Amino acid sequence: MLKFYSKIHDEIHHHRRQIKLTSTNPFYQHRRDIWQTRIEKLENLLAEGRPLKHQIQEALVNWIRAFDQTGSAPIHVYAALLSTHHVHVERALAEGAKNLMELIIYQVEDGASKADWIADAGVLHGAVTEVSLRAMRHNEELQQFAHEKLQEMMVEKTGRPLREYQVTTLPNGQTVVKSVPPVLKVVYSK
Repeated sequence: MLKFYSKIHDEIHHHRRQIKLTSTNPFYQHRRDIWQTRIEKLENLLAEGRPLKHQIQEALVNWIRAFDQTGSAPIHVYAALLSTHHVHVERALAEGAKNLMELIIYQVEDGASKADWIADAGVLHGAVTEVSLRAMRHNEELQQFAHEKLQEMMVEKTGRPLREYQVTTLPNGQTVVKSVPPVLKVVYSK
């Protein structure tokens, strides 16, 4: 079922790309209308099936958590569950993954790290990612944790925190985006 939703997303992406590529060619006007109609129908289909998709993803994530609570499994079991070769599982375990959830997050699952879309075989990775993102939207503690982790990564990579912006309304009614000054900390040196 999740592969079906992935295929629909891919088809919508393909049609949008075709519309964009043929936007200046008048010979494709009729096809653009057909593609746009097809996109609308597919988006309606996705909207109707979204609650079922969320239930399936939640069930998969709960199954993964239950599997991890039973203890560690042999490498070949992990490889079979992730549809990948055991060498990739061994490498991820050597790099610090401890259970199935971490192997999925490390993108060991076959197809999970191909291009910018989740491939057909990356069902578990897609489910874990979407469930995590939905949880972050509704949980302020997770939002704060993600924000702090992102700031930490930016400081580690660039030496300065990520700039933050806020939307404000001026007295004349104009809405503008202003940068928020960074939080200053006192650092003691010895």
